Amino acid sequence: MALRYFLLLILFSIFRLQTMQAQECADTKLPTDIVVKRGSRAVLECSAQVLFWTVNGKTINTESNSDCGCEVESCGDLVFASILDDDAGTSRAYQCTIFGENGTQFKTAFICIEELPTFPNFFAPFQGTEGQAYNIMLPYDGTCMTLPKVDVLKRGVSVENDTNIQIQITNTSITVSFTTLTMADESSYTFNSENIAGIATTTIGLVVKHKPILVTKNVSPGSLLLANSTAILSCNYTAYPMPMIQWFDPNGGEISEGITTEVNGRLKYSEVCFE
Repeated sequence: MALRYFLLLILFSIFRLQTMQAQECADTKLPTDIVVKRGSRAVLECSAQVLFWTVNGKTINTESNSDCGCEVESCGDLVFASILDDDAGTSRAYQCTIFGENGTQFKTAFICIEELPTFPNFFAPFQGTEGQAYNIMLPYDGTCMTLPKVDVLKRGVSVENDTNIQIQITNTSITVSFTTLTMADESSYTFNSENIAGIATTTIGLVVKHKPILVTKNVSPGSLLLANSTAILSCNYTAYPMPMIQWFDPNGGEISEGITTEVNGRLKYSEVCFE
């Protein structure tokens, strides 16, 4: 008696498990395009009531299929243990045909292998003008046209959207828009773009063009100079691009001789000497 009860319990458990599995597979669903990483596992989902799968019109067997490196699971999903280049792309059309409440249905799906975004090489800095709006636009190439996760860093500090800066991401470019450029915006900017294939990084420079800022140093009016000595009047300024420097004597005449100009980074010196 106990043995019979035990056997009935086992049969009931098996029946219940099969029923639950059937319920799990019973939902009608058709495949959609997927984006995957090369070498990863990939699944094209379809209904349990699959009549057949095809790839480019050729029927895929329920068991491992050398034509696509895939197999059809019990619930109808098409599974790739390790996706390869030959399994993906617009030239590989996977079609699932099912029979459901609305009769026979079919749908085609594609697999896209995502690559790292690639940025062009920027050797010269971007140049904007102080007080004006400016956009830094970085185009990039992506395989599957999916939006990456993007971080923009200014000297290692994350840049956030605010009233003066807006970061916009599209399928083909990343744009940093400045409402009004200031000297504080002049810096190097690092762009980290991440998708399922990994992280790509590029760094660009932004130079803000602005009018000269002068700091004049003169010989004190009370200074005494020896005969035939050299007097130096210095004009220090910061500016980009480099401005034209002109010196004039007390009578308003332009001084065209005895002028030397030195450049030290962004700080430039123009000196006139009288002997």
